Amino acid sequence: MLSLGYAQGLHAKSSKSTMGVAIFFKNDKFSLVEHRCVDYHARAQPVFSSLENGNSGLLCVLEILDDFHKRKICVANTHLSHHFELPQIQLFQLKTLLAEVESMASFSSFVLVGDLNSSWLSVTVNYIRHGCISETSPFFKRLLVVFTPIFNGDAQKATDYLNEKHHYSDEKLLLAYNKQTFEMIFTVYNVPLWSSTIDYIWFEPDHMRPIELLDALTNDTGLVHLRNFTLPNAEHPSDQLPIMARLQLLPPTY
Repeated sequence: MLSLGYAQGLHAKSSKSTMGVAIFFKNDKFSLVEHRCVDYHARAQPVFSSLENGNSGLLCVLEILDDFHKRKICVANTHLSHHFELPQIQLFQLKTLLAEVESMASFSSFVLVGDLNSSWLSVTVNYIRHGCISETSPFFKRLLVVFTPIFNGDAQKATDYLNEKHHYSDEKLLLAYNKQTFEMIFTVYNVPLWSSTIDYIWFEPDHMRPIELLDALTNDTGLVHLRNFTLPNAEHPSDQLPIMARLQLLPPTY
């Protein structure tokens, strides 16, 4: 990466896991303003100790070099719990990450990427899109039952926690891979267990737009329908497909 012009990578890893996340940026394009590591296991102590899990998030604010307006971009990369059957853990982790974003240095646009271990119809994606888990959400009652004991039996505090909106609520974030651009049919494929899209790139459409997307299945789309196709394989050494987007900043509105 260094030989390609990237700065020394930023990385984060939970104290309870061997896995982590990283962010690399080009030295001639950006300068680092601030970065933070978020250890979800440590953040669960002591109030949310029942939601402990060895995952992490990484945030950085980058200033764009040679930009007249000196705009800054905040990038968040995270790996959420693989226990999708325990959405309360994933929700806690994501709420923790987005709360940390709001306390970062001033920036003009935000990009969220990562392995969310969550399908489109999940608590996690619902929370990103709508900003909270409201009483009208199909997930509210189930999560209220889980979070009420965490708040010492106080259902109102649990409700307030679920209802608390993040800054990018009401679909202020859009997927780079979408029906208007290009949709990945899956990023993980392990038949007969499951196949789904669980990795995402979210951006603010008011500030940028995708101009190029990676299709990791370009050479083997036809093979996907074969019974013995699975991940990893000889063409794809990981159990998940890579995703990548080239995003273009829109002219500032100020």
